[in-house]
Amino acid sequence: MSFTLAFFKQKDAEIALDDVITFFHNEPNFFVKHLDDDLLQFVYHNPLTNVLFSITYNERQELNVEIPEDIEWEYCYTTFTLSYLRPTYYAKESLDIVVKFMKYFNLAIYNPQTEPFEVKNYTFEELVDSYIQNNSLTAREFNKQFPVLTISKNKVDYFYDYTIKCEMLELPEDVALPFISFIKDKNNIVYTVFAWPQNVKTIMPITDYVLIERTYKKALFLKKTEVSLVPFSEIQTKFKDYLVKLDDPIPCFLFETDNETTKQLYYELSQQDFTEYEVVETDDFVDVEF
Repeated sequence: MSFTLAFFKQKDAEIALDDVITFFHNEPNFFVKHLDDDLLQFVYHNPLTNVLFSITYNERQELNVEIPEDIEWEYCYTTFTLSYLRPTYYAKESLDIVVKFMKYFNLAIYNPQTEPFEVKNYTFEELVDSYIQNNSLTAREFNKQFPVLTISKNKVDYFYDYTIKCEMLELPEDVALPFISFIKDKNNIVYTVFAWPQNVKTIMPITDYVLIERTYKKALFLKKTEVSLVPFSEIQTKFKDYLVKLDDPIPCFLFETDNETTKQLYYELSQQDFTEYEVVETDDFVDVEF
């Protein structure tokens, strides 16, 4: 189940395959797979956002569609593929590159998800809207047989903005910059979470939960470490005098006061067993509302 697009070039245009290969070599997060002389796959994977898609060049593939005789375009054996059942930001990140590729080589696009047949210079907004509509339909149909994990679009958008913008923060070396992760409970409800290690000075993204680790002294010099989930709202309340609100480049908080008082507050936080939750990846859920 994938969202696909086919690329067309003008009939009188000549595009060197080496130039296409160079284009993708110069784009971040791409690697080129030479499957054969006339079969190449340009694979994109962003390790920060987990966005994965491919653009394939295959001279053996004929486009299965009736093309009007007077069309000014011809298929150039190149297709884009993005899986459905993904959050919306997958489409935005990947289709931004698709539009850049289209404009760079003066290409047009055939979108088989639309009717009637048309080859044209799609805008970024048109392509994203097409993915959102078809991804929503696919998720609803799939959910009739197999439950689909969902989370609100606001939370996913915040994760994406934070992930790509948090490195713009100018921070002292001793301030931790955590990643946002996703977990689900036994009822398949998905939540956002970040880890705050032992009262360390930290940037705090706005999430559902915070994962903390506390070490307690036991008898005979033994120690016991417990991992707990704490609602972020509780962190805000208990540490309200020690959190600095930041708005640029992304809304978040800065905790930078590590003293005996805050250490005591840290150990007073509630305990919720983390083992009752399961970590999920971003390609495990959608931001579609059923």
